[in-house]
Amino acid sequence: IYYNFKLLIRTAMKSQSKGTLPLRSADANEYLFSHLKLTEAQQWLINKTRTTLSSEAKMLGGGDEMYLLGNLCRAIGAKKTLDIGTFTGYSALSVALALPDDGQVHTMDVDDHRDEFWDPAFKMAGIDHKVTTHIAPASKTLRKFIAEGQQNSFDFAFLDALKTEYEEYFNLAMELIRPGGIIAVDNVLWSGMVYDDSCTDECTNALRKFNLKRKDDDRIHLSMINMADGVTLAFKK
Repeated sequence: IYYNFKLLIRTAMKSQSKGTLPLRSADANEYLFSHLKLTEAQQWLINKTRTTLSSEAKMLGGGDEMYLLGNLCRAIGAKKTLDIGTFTGYSALSVALALPDDGQVHTMDVDDHRDEFWDPAFKMAGIDHKVTTHIAPASKTLRKFIAEGQQNSFDFAFLDALKTEYEEYFNLAMELIRPGGIIAVDNVLWSGMVYDDSCTDECTNALRKFNLKRKDDDRIHLSMINMADGVTLAFKK
């Protein structure tokens, strides 16, 4: 296995030296996405977001990332999940599609897009009975769940809300996720700004601190993946 890995690296380096496109190129992304089979509801939601909220459409997660979230939920047999930051509902929809019929996604946001995005997409996919929306700050909703005694009862969480609040969201989710559950965190590379020393804005600094803390977080097994805008997977011990 070690030899084959070294051979793979040498082959990749030779290919790049000959002018082959890098794996993160637009062509590579187009190739990957052409092999993803989105549902009618997912495609409708993507198109609706791009046409209605064109300036904010970049906030949508990538199709490859959404597939990964769904397959992680399938792999651990998830039934009860958190979606921290709904936006137009792409992540909630993608996770709900992967859950059994009695599964539940608790999705939370301060903005209410039920009429325009959430309800039509969830009903189109036939998963509206699996999704509960909470219109309130995510930290307030998570604290409510803790006060209700729901610690260690959730299987999976996806975190994609205010970057300056990531640390608080993560620690609250850690109380709610069961051992063996997964917290997925979006935007941990932040368009490369986290490793650009000239970027010192509040969100970038908050993400740098968040990433550094996860490195030494003894509560989890950590993976950081160079996909989409950077995805952290935290597996609760």
